[in-house]
Amino acid sequence: MKCGQPLGAPVNGAPPPVYGTAYPPAYPATPYAVPAPSPFGTTSLVLGIIGLCIGWLIWFIGVILGILALIFGAIAWGKHQKYGVVGTILGILSIIIGPLVALVILAAILW
Repeated sequence: MKCGQPLGAPVNGAPPPVYGTAYPPAYPATPYAVPAPSPFGTTSLVLGIIGLCIGWLIWFIGVILGILALIFGAIAWGKHQKYGVVGTILGILSIIIGPLVALVILAAILW
């Protein structure tokens, strides 16, 4: 290469050497599998959250929703669906916390 000559320019009229292809061919893209929706798990989660929130105010509705969340969560857990475990735990919490809050309020009133 001579001074003042641009990079990659042929030297003495010869073409620049070729070193093969720049990149290997790309692998074909595999399709992404979208997981199927899990209605039992989602239902369990929603019922557990609502039961836990309402259980502070109206304890028997919280217990009913907790039992439903527990049932739907057990079905979803058995089918290995998303949110089955979380819905089951929230159902158990709303079953326990609802009557507990009712007892505390009753004790506070009667005390």
